[in-house]
Amino acid sequence: MAQATVSANQHSLNQFDQPIKGVSLWMDAWRRLKKNRMAIFGLTLTTFYSLLSLLAPVLPIYSYKHQVLDHQYLPPSLTKTAGELLYERQEKMLMEAAKGQGRSALNGSEKEELSALKQQIANETMVFDGKTVQVHQKRYILGTDALGRDLLARIIYGGRCRSASALWVH
Repeated sequence: MAQATVSANQHSLNQFDQPIKGVSLWMDAWRRLKKNRMAIFGLTLTTFYSLLSLLAPVLPIYSYKHQVLDHQYLPPSLTKTAGELLYERQEKMLMEAAKGQGRSALNGSEKEELSALKQQIANETMVFDGKTVQVHQKRYILGTDALGRDLLARIIYGGRCRSASALWVH
C-alpha cells in the first residue's frame, strides 16, 4: 500500500519535483486558440460585428427603413454628401448627352436644370422620426440601394435581426 502512494505521488510531480497542475478542456482549447492568429482575428471581428448589430438602435446611423428615391444607387463616400454625389451624377449625365449630340458644353436649359437641382439640394428637407432633416446632407459610407436606402444601416440592422434570432433559437 505504501508503494501505491509513492507511485501516485510520482505521477503528480514533474521532472523538477514540482506538482503538476491539471488543465480543463476549456483552458486547453483557449490556449490552442490563442496560438492561431487568424482564429483570434475572426473571433474579434465576429464579436465586434455582433456588438455593433446589437447596439444598432443607440448608434447614430440612419434608419434602414428611410427611402430617398433621389439617392438611388449612390456610390460609397466618406467625404462627399449625397447632394454632391447627386449633382455630379446629373452633371456627368448631361455632359455625356451633350457630347452625344456633338456639343462640348451644356446649353441654357441644361444649365438651368443643374441650377434647379443645386437649389433643391440646398433647400429640400424631409421629416424622419419626427425630426426635420436636410436630406441631401447625408453621407452614405457604403452607398445606397435601388430605393435610396443606406446600405450600412441595412447591413447593421440585418445583423441585429440575425443575432437576435440566433439567441432565441438555441
